[in-house]
Amino acid sequence: MVKNRFLNRIDDIRRLIKNKPESTKDSVLDYNSQRAKFYSKEIDNKINELKKELFSIIIKNYTKENEEIVFEIIKKINNNKLEEIKALVEKIKINEIEGIEKKKLKLKLPRVIHSDIRDDVFSDIAELEKAFNNECYRAATILCGRILETCLHRKYYEVTGFDILEKNPGIGLGKLIAKLAEKNVKFDPGLTQQIHLINQVRIYSVHKKQESFYPSQTQCYAMILYTMDVIVRMF
Repeated sequence: MVKNRFLNRIDDIRRLIKNKPESTKDSVLDYNSQRAKFYSKEIDNKINELKKELFSIIIKNYTKENEEIVFEIIKKINNNKLEEIKALVEKIKINEIEGIEKKKLKLKLPRVIHSDIRDDVFSDIAELEKAFNNECYRAATILCGRILETCLHRKYYEVTGFDILEKNPGIGLGKLIAKLAEKNVKFDPGLTQQIHLINQVRIYSVHKKQESFYPSQTQCYAMILYTMDVIVRMF
């Protein structure tokens, strides 16, 4: 059912692309120009919905294999290679998560953290360990998002000399990445996708949804590994 819904979204995008009118004009008075803009916006909206659906698949059905397939699909979506996606979708395994062996988590503190944020980040990492080891997986995923926000805020300050929290205290991870891109700070696509994935899990964990979401041990463990990898590669 999940796969069918995903494939239906692909078909919707294909139809929109096929029916999008061509227009050489850019005028509010030109009918075809306005229709072309409408279709372009609808295509963008459908692609964003598709990416959210993909993130949901990883969140609820995490395996390393699923992760690799989903990131490959995202690349093909960005390049409009819709026909190549269906075969990849069929390889995704739904509800076949195997739990990791229960053991105490011990994280290695990264040396690259700037001294201005080191105490905050190290304190959050210590709390992250406690949350995971006490099976508080939703709290642990929320802490992953907090750690990334702290590091991205610092990265933005290093580039601009401006504390973005002063005027935008509630700015999210996605907007922070966009702001950094405006300053010509671009992360490699794989790193960006990891950040977005962590953010999606955090959003699912924090905000009340129609169906409550509780990360499994495997999902939480994956988010922690992603988070530690991102902060090392970020600096």
